[in-house]
Amino acid sequence: MSSTDSNTSPDSRRLTCRLLGLAVVGLVVVCYSVSAFAIDPNRTLSQYIHNSWGLDKGFPGGSVTSIAQTPDGYLWIGTDRGIVRFDGINFRTFEVGSATPTLGPVRKLLVDGQGTLWILLQNTKLLHYRDGTFNLVRGEAENGITALGEGAGNAVLLSSLAMGVLVYKDGGFVSASESLAPGRNANQTSAAFSWSTSIAPHRLTESTAAVISLGTTSDGKIWLGTEDRGVFWLLNGGGIHAVAPQLPNLRVNCFLPIENNKLWVGTNQGVLLWNGAELGREGIPSSLRNVEALSMARDRDSNIWVGTTQTLIRINESGVSSLAQKIRSPENRATALFEDREGNLWIGGSQHLERLRDSTFVTYSLPHQQSAGALYAASDDYAWIAPAEGGLWRLKDGKYEAISTPGLAGDVVYSMTSAGTDGLWLGRRHGGLTHLEYGGGLLTAKTFTQRDGLAQNSVYAVLESHDGTIWAGTLTNGVSELKNGHFTNYTTVNGLASNTVSS
Repeated sequence: MSSTDSNTSPDSRRLTCRLLGLAVVGLVVVCYSVSAFAIDPNRTLSQYIHNSWGLDKGFPGGSVTSIAQTPDGYLWIGTDRGIVRFDGINFRTFEVGSATPTLGPVRKLLVDGQGTLWILLQNTKLLHYRDGTFNLVRGEAENGITALGEGAGNAVLLSSLAMGVLVYKDGGFVSASESLAPGRNANQTSAAFSWSTSIAPHRLTESTAAVISLGTTSDGKIWLGTEDRGVFWLLNGGGIHAVAPQLPNLRVNCFLPIENNKLWVGTNQGVLLWNGAELGREGIPSSLRNVEALSMARDRDSNIWVGTTQTLIRINESGVSSLAQKIRSPENRATALFEDREGNLWIGGSQHLERLRDSTFVTYSLPHQQSAGALYAASDDYAWIAPAEGGLWRLKDGKYEAISTPGLAGDVVYSMTSAGTDGLWLGRRHGGLTHLEYGGGLLTAKTFTQRDGLAQNSVYAVLESHDGTIWAGTLTNGVSELKNGHFTNYTTVNGLASNTVSS
């Protein structure tokens, strides 16, 4: 059975490919410049651009079970209601018709190395989609497929209740633990999506539950996650092996292979780590040990993302952070994760789709929800912030530090300028002109007021000239020049246009 998608021309497909990385239509160069950053691990989660599509923005509904992207740029979203295609702006659902295979609830989506979209339905039927056509996989492969996963070299892995673990590669199915039957090759087995019946597949014993997740590590092991009996693995030419610990009723929802043959295992009893020799919790952040992990992904910047029943968690060299406040309430389940070719992270949940991406601009929330006032970026990578409510902070590597110099907390800093490589000059609303020096981890301050010859204690603008002279513009009493420790003041009497100096 087949159905041809004739509603999209090649030109429009190329256009949607470019648009998918953007929330709105914009210049292509902007899309490329943004996507080059991917998901920067040095940014806090609140600094990513966050987009959300729910029922109010065209998402057709349903709980998202899987996400994939085909070479034409379209994003495919599997839900418990069926399959949805997204071009970055519009959603399209595929209706069940007389000429279309039954596209019911989706369990898993996967795009192979040839660009074919594989669709595993909840009813264990398997379909593939290419060049606008859906096809139902016939023969042995339609008998009880319970899991779909990515194998080594872009191969497609299947777990069949009837045939065990199968590999689809180079146009045909074979048993994962046996070679092709003598005298046959992959091309001979491909015509009807079948495999040699002389191959004796390896299956889990009847005492184990159905396989619901599949994964591979670089040492050639194929990993099998079951519904309630834990983890197993098999190696080419060998049998199936159980992996300790045998936690009771352990449901394995997903796998995430990492380097050195290690494997993260997402279960209903937390995240476990296979370290190459044993399975346990050592090496897993404590916040992931008692959550139900529904989905996992590792992006191109080595961020590890874990979707749970409560939130989305990011793990990298900076530590562990949570995105609970970003996922829609009241359903915080992150049921599916996917990094697209632009480097954006897509998050599927209940009745909605989310996206996180970087941008050219980075936004920093001010401490205590204050309003931004004067700003200064120093040569040592510190950013100095003077909130409109008063006080002074400095920011580096995403961390704020309050400056506790006496008098600053209750005063507003109107302006800041450099004082060489180790200090700042501050123009203050009430406190005059302050020279802040920092070195060796210590901060020292010297303040000049009218007692020292400053024209006025309300300094609105401050500037250091090339010869080291400091200029202080006041609100109502002209401008002061500080040179060689001595103040010279200028007002309208000296020819200044106004005694209010704002810049």
